[in-house]
Amino acid sequence: MPVLSLPGNHDVGDARDPHQPVNDERLARWRRHFDGDRWVRDIAGWRLIGFNALLLGSGEAAEREQAAGSRP
Repeated sequence: MPVLSLPGNHDVGDARDPHQPVNDERLARWRRHFDGDRWVRDIAGWRLIGFNALLLGSGEAAEREQAAGSRP
C-alpha cells in the first residue's frame, strides 16, 4: 500500500516558530527520507494534494518554489 507523507513542525520546523524555524537543512533531511514535502496523486477518481504548509511565510526559496508549483 502506498504511503503519502507530509512533514510536521517537529520534522522541518515552522516559519512562525523562532526557536525551530523551517530551513533548508531540515527540509533536505526530510527529503532524503521521504519523497518530497509536497505532492499530487490521482487515485481511483480522486486527486490528493499535499503541500508543506510550514513553509508559508518562511521567506525560504522552497516557499517560492512551492508557490510556483515546482517539485523539490
